[in-house]
Amino acid sequence: MTQFLLRVEAVNLVNVIDDTDDLSTRRGGGLMILNAATQMLETLRADIRTRLTPVATGASIGLFAFEAVDEKDAENVRAAVESHFQIGTLEYPVDQTAWGHLPLKHGTYVVDVEPMGLSPAEAEQKAVAKNRWRQMSAPSLSLDGLWPREAADACEFDFVRPATTVVEAADGAKNASESVRARRDYGRNARQKFYEHELETCDFAFVDGLQELSDPRRLDKQGAPFDENDAPPDARDKLAVFYVDGNRFGATGRGMWAGDDPVDTFREWSEAIRGHHRDLLRGLLGRAAADASWKNGSRLRLETLLWGGDEILWVAPAWKGWELARWFFGQTHEVTVRAQPRRLTYGAGLVFCHRNAPINNIITLAHRLGTIAKRAGDSVRHRLAYEVLESFNDRPGEDLDVHRRRLLPEGVPVEGLVLDPVRGEMFWGALRRIAASDDFPTRQLYLLVKAWRKREPFAAHKKRLDACGVGPALASFREETGEAAWLHLLQMLPYIPTGPSTADWERVP
Repeated sequence: MTQFLLRVEAVNLVNVIDDTDDLSTRRGGGLMILNAATQMLETLRADIRTRLTPVATGASIGLFAFEAVDEKDAENVRAAVESHFQIGTLEYPVDQTAWGHLPLKHGTYVVDVEPMGLSPAEAEQKAVAKNRWRQMSAPSLSLDGLWPREAADACEFDFVRPATTVVEAADGAKNASESVRARRDYGRNARQKFYEHELETCDFAFVDGLQELSDPRRLDKQGAPFDENDAPPDARDKLAVFYVDGNRFGATGRGMWAGDDPVDTFREWSEAIRGHHRDLLRGLLGRAAADASWKNGSRLRLETLLWGGDEILWVAPAWKGWELARWFFGQTHEVTVRAQPRRLTYGAGLVFCHRNAPINNIITLAHRLGTIAKRAGDSVRHRLAYEVLESFNDRPGEDLDVHRRRLLPEGVPVEGLVLDPVRGEMFWGALRRIAASDDFPTRQLYLLVKAWRKREPFAAHKKRLDACGVGPALASFREETGEAAWLHLLQMLPYIPTGPSTADWERVP
């Protein structure tokens, strides 16, 4: 018997997740991809399932080990798995009495096998190369359901596939493709199952849609009047999109294919990362459940739109954006593999935007900011890059790098816009004190930043700022945020809540 690696990957995600701004369809596509790999052994036929041992599953990728008599036998296993993704389904609860089934064939998948030989690490890389070759040799989207019958119009969600069915949306009935309809139904009904699968049990419920997530008028005040300080006016009806990407997780994982038992070592690394992220999710939900300004009634204002591997993307109310970032980087990011502790670092992108902004564009921007942060952190430090979308929209079509350089005076390095979120522990309290001040002259801050950008004198504006009641807090904030401190303050202040529900900002649970 020969040991083989089987690698399955969902590919062409732009046509499964990023092809529509409809939140439910996007969520459904993401959950389909996640569950197709992580739950494969629950849905695959028994004679193949019992032969496969999971090595790593996460996001869009599954890696499995198995024994085969020869290459022909291994190819039979590969073909059976590939066939599964054409005929298999994922169950989801339509209601308390009925179940729906999402066909996996609405995505595109590549499956390849490679004998381990003397180097499992080399076998894994060869399997990746085979996956890429197979991806390039196949259509870039699922062709299933494209021509089942005549369609007069294109789908009103993705504008590509033929509209062969009708779905009920918030703004009325819309023509939709079979793919969109299936993914949308799955996204609307399988969300709770995702949390239960990741956390084993989940007693939390979640708001429906970005409008409810971002509308502060229904904060959970248990009958008490709405406290506007829990959600500042500039943060209402807006979102915070928070994306994190692990630094060099892939390279570290490749280094785990070593020692006397490389497969088990790599498996332990993969499971440790997944366990760490599950602990983060559990901690975040617990924190949100204990805070009235995270909730609408009993339902939490949170969306998980990317989960798996080394990436996470959460959508929260704009008035919780900075709190979410501070909480995340206040956690202990460390895993233990083969009794050796390993510190983890992340690059993060944070975007503040109106709830009506195209969600695909916002997520793309958050990804780009995460890349900027990773580059600034040199892979060994946490870093955070952020954007307030209103300012980015001042010049539609402008390149992100050009926009970020335009925010600064000539000669000031753009790296000053990237924050060290760990050092940020030194200025969060100062920031909240400034936001809560009754005599802080916001107009003077605006005039100062305007003069600073033009390299004009701003001493008079600074004098007015220093003379207010939070002068010491201003000095502390500036010391910790560097040359771009005034700009950071101008952009951050509108999203800092100061109500009683946010009093625990001075500590991280």
